[in-house]
Amino acid sequence: MGRFTSPHLYSYFERITINEYEIEPSILMDYLYNVKNHAKSLEDEGHEYPTEFEILTAIALKCFKDYKVDIAILEVGMGGIYDSTNVIESPLVSVITSIGCDHTQYLGDTLKEIAHNKAGIIKTNVPVVTGEINDDALSVIRKRATQLNARLFHANEIKIKLLKPPDLSGFTIDIKGLSINIESVKISLLGDFQLTNISVSILVLEILKNNGYKITNEIIAKTFPSLKHPGRLEIVSNNPLVIVDVAHNPQGSQALARSLETLLPNKKKVLVCGFLDDKDIQENLKPLGNKTKICIITKPKSHRSSNWHNIAFIWQQEFPHIKFIVEENIQRAVEKGFSLVGTGEYLLIAGSFYLLSEARQLFVQN
Repeated sequence: MGRFTSPHLYSYFERITINEYEIEPSILMDYLYNVKNHAKSLEDEGHEYPTEFEILTAIALKCFKDYKVDIAILEVGMGGIYDSTNVIESPLVSVITSIGCDHTQYLGDTLKEIAHNKAGIIKTNVPVVTGEINDDALSVIRKRATQLNARLFHANEIKIKLLKPPDLSGFTIDIKGLSINIESVKISLLGDFQLTNISVSILVLEILKNNGYKITNEIIAKTFPSLKHPGRLEIVSNNPLVIVDVAHNPQGSQALARSLETLLPNKKKVLVCGFLDDKDIQENLKPLGNKTKICIITKPKSHRSSNWHNIAFIWQQEFPHIKFIVEENIQRAVEKGFSLVGTGEYLLIAGSFYLLSEARQLFVQN
């Protein structure tokens, strides 16, 4: 199984994996050399030179072809219609997990406009699976699916029953699908939003099963307890409790806040955060203020964070009663936050991938 995802936490090797193994540096360099030669030939013929993401997509596709993967999972970089991954004419299934107001300068200002762009991955006679999506946005997807005779599946077709309240070890659930039914399975991922992701994944597995792939309840039940999602509601320390999350857009921040309220309803937190300039920082911060004792604002390591100081003014405007500290150096910001965690409290590090790529390494040996 090949997988192409973006962005990465630490290195480009994470973006291209086969059977969960990251692409080797020497192999990536060989593909990069080859693809860049082709890119130069295109440029010499008068075509525009490909973007970094387009080159990486080409590398992933060539790699998956050469290694003869049975299935390739391609994550769209941004939007859908014009994304370089959208060159597959007849995929087994198209998946639209969610729609939020991100990359609005490219995708549109409204959820309907963004949905129109994302619906570009829907193909003729190819089933499409959606997660929890706003009704207005869903109407756009439904219309496009109807036009292309693409059967539409929605996450709520999978019934998930919580067997006990979720805790920091995950969920225990019953899953009732169309043909996949599993009782009392442990899910190691944290966050209420993961239940929707589980429903989406079960629907995709149902479709693959109908296409002849050997998928059993036993295999699924064995896999779910070992699932990991680095950087997404991830516990990196237990004493004191430290959680890291790449909540770099409003939708992510809202999902994070709801999950923390479920998992840690009565606990205060120290927040370390940092966002890129092109993000909706005010909407990112709004959900994170609840039960925050103090906020340490830091600078993600990116040329797109030159105005990082502005976060302090926005924080002060949104939460005038909550103290904040400004510390440019990520390690010092994390160390300061760590020292301020009191008994029964926890440290939350949230925001840009460029923040987490450094902050997470202070706790996790990679």
